[in-house]
Amino acid sequence: MFALALIAAAAAHIEMSGIQARLFYSETGRLSDDLLARKKPFVFWNTIIGEGDAEENADDLLVSVTLSAGKFGAPEENERNVDGPLTIKATDEKGKLLGYRTFKNMLTGVGGSTTLGLWLNDVTCAGTVKVQARFAGQFRSAVLEMYCGE
Repeated sequence: MFALALIAAAAAHIEMSGIQARLFYSETGRLSDDLLARKKPFVFWNTIIGEGDAEENADDLLVSVTLSAGKFGAPEENERNVDGPLTIKATDEKGKLLGYRTFKNMLTGVGGSTTLGLWLNDVTCAGTVKVQARFAGQFRSAVLEMYCGE
């Protein structure tokens, strides 16, 4: 019981960011900007063939979350072991699991943070995709509307 309290106290100062989502563009192999950070919602219509707001054809999506311990001085002081779990989960509108990942032992870098991701294959025509992230009592969610059709 005491060990669990220590883990919870250690994780309490770690802040989880909002969820980010980036398309993988298959023509150039680059990632898009964060689609969830846009002022206007991203239009996903027929993203698979480069339509909507897509800059190129895209089938896959990288979902990520950043954990930040803050900066404590010298770079080596910012490297912190972070006990998980951090979970990232994606489901479609019917509740079908599209992807799930659990991170247990993580390390922040010299900047005091670490970014962890979940790769989702062939989801750009999946309809409504719900993404959830959980870490140390913190919860973040996002919804992406990824439809295709003529």
